[in-house]
Amino acid sequence: MGNNHGHGGRLQSMASDPLDDITNTIKVPKQNINTKRILLMGRYNSLNITNHCSGDGAKSTFFKQTRIIFHEGFSVDDRAYYLPIIRMNILSGIKILCDRVVSLKKPIEQKVETTMNDIMRLEAYYNNDELESVWTEELVAKIKFLWSQPIIQEQYKAKSEFQMLYSMEYFIDNINKYTTHYIAADQDILRSRVKTTGIVESEYDVNRHKLVFIDVGGQRNERRKWIHCFEGISVIMYVTLLVLTLIDFV
Repeated sequence: MGNNHGHGGRLQSMASDPLDDITNTIKVPKQNINTKRILLMGRYNSLNITNHCSGDGAKSTFFKQTRIIFHEGFSVDDRAYYLPIIRMNILSGIKILCDRVVSLKKPIEQKVETTMNDIMRLEAYYNNDELESVWTEELVAKIKFLWSQPIIQEQYKAKSEFQMLYSMEYFIDNINKYTTHYIAADQDILRSRVKTTGIVESEYDVNRHKLVFIDVGGQRNERRKWIHCFEGISVIMYVTLLVLTLIDFV
């Protein structure tokens, strides 16, 4: 008894340290101290000052920007890959606007209605070969005609009410150059939108450090696939797209 009281300090030192228990419970994966794994997370935020909105997230755009910042940019094959994506972005966008106009049930000019019907009869998605046959000068002319119509522009300005590609105007302005042999520029690639599915990683060597950026599908049905991505993560980076347009407050 006396010995136990006399060595109280020794007994205390042998007691379990709560911090040790926590450390043992959380298994921290070993990794190279020079390797930084960066998980990109994000969501869209809109500061709706002029009803200007977008359905796009920003993390995938940032993920593509890392190719330009830390690497040699996009290869010729990469640029060719994005041409059908850009075309589908345009086609999807104009179909959405046509759907919005139809839902208004307002009288419209016969030519506008006929052209809209032609666009809306097209499929929601085409593979590369199918899209090549669909994307004709006639289709481009129809898209440009509809885009010039006030009733379409009215819906585009109200895009805070629905999901809409924020680069739609940019793509329409440049639609004539998206021909079969066009090589996508950096701005085309950065502004294009394709849903991320699964898990995509890119590694870069920067100042004797290895940076590993991880982009994951953000849709609800994708989330179960990337829960394990949190293991071994050095940084979680939240990326958001803030769309702000200021026009004529006077």
